[in-house]
Amino acid sequence: MKTLAILMVALVVINLQLHAQSVEERLTAKKPACREVLANAASVLPELYAQKAFDSLKKAIDIMHNACLDVREVFYLKTLYSIERPSILLARNMDSDFMDKLNTYAARVAVLKNRSPQFYDADEYKLISFIKQWATDLLAKKNLSAEDRYLCNVFAGNINNPEKELRANKDEYPELYALLQQGYINERNSGGITSALIVGTWMPTKDLRVLGNHPSVGVSFGGRTGRDELDFALQFRFVNSKNSYDVLRQNTLYSRDAYFGGYIGVDYTRYIIHKTGYELGWLAGAGFDGFDITSFSDGNYNTDYLKPLSINSFNFNTGLRFNYFFNARGFIGLQPRYNFINYGNKGGTSLRGNAVSIDLLFGIAHKAY
Repeated sequence: MKTLAILMVALVVINLQLHAQSVEERLTAKKPACREVLANAASVLPELYAQKAFDSLKKAIDIMHNACLDVREVFYLKTLYSIERPSILLARNMDSDFMDKLNTYAARVAVLKNRSPQFYDADEYKLISFIKQWATDLLAKKNLSAEDRYLCNVFAGNINNPEKELRANKDEYPELYALLQQGYINERNSGGITSALIVGTWMPTKDLRVLGNHPSVGVSFGGRTGRDELDFALQFRFVNSKNSYDVLRQNTLYSRDAYFGGYIGVDYTRYIIHKTGYELGWLAGAGFDGFDITSFSDGNYNTDYLKPLSINSFNFNTGLRFNYFFNARGFIGLQPRYNFINYGNKGGTSLRGNAVSIDLLFGIAHKAY
């Protein structure tokens, strides 16, 4: 009896030690980095494919997915596997962001075609080459659906612009086209980063019309949600004044016609109408406005006697913003607004008045990742 008790205690102690070692090993085990897994996959996957070991191939792809989360290579491989084994539904592997992945793949293949492999990572080149070969082999099958054939042609490098091809043949690929449109809608409704090139015209009112109309160029960048947008804007106006104006400096009036103006501020837009292809909103902005009374033509002449060399004002403005989206990200915008300004020119020509500005925006709404 005593011997049995000692034996049981020994077994319990050994079990606890093994359990402790197991926990320690699990917590301190090194998890392979994604780059290492992809590098190994470049060699292992072609071998498994050559052996037609598709169950092992599927397991290898799952290991890549667990190590690399959402890398595009996993998407490419899972898609091809779902076509190789048609019992796995295509819809399980597709989401509304699939077109970004296809466009990226086509761009990478195009670059690899035009450049020597020595300029690229050898493992990346091997993996892309394997994907191309697998897709080419699948195209030899006679029972592929039109959508499967489209995907294989993309992965085989036969389609340079996947999105253009899909849109041009949307009736032939209805399921993929529906996913594309849903992705378009999702992206338009999501938040993102905005940037735009601005060109327009600035038209003063009342006494300020002495300066005349001026063309303007600028940039804006910021962020947005589905219906709200906040941008930092910087615009420059140029071309000399239409008429000369007087400025009072050191008790002396000087006649000037120089003009180089600008606006720097923050603009907020609330979109009242928000559709997939267009949107209309109310705009409000505030910032710093002004213009220089000297110009490049003054050259090296001493202009200290004209200091201060600029006339400035706070600018509060309001108006409308209309955007037309020709795809999920690119847009052309129209932005008319009324600028409340108050240029102070004490003792000189009256510059009382505000200004109307009309701008065209050529922009991109980048998806927020």
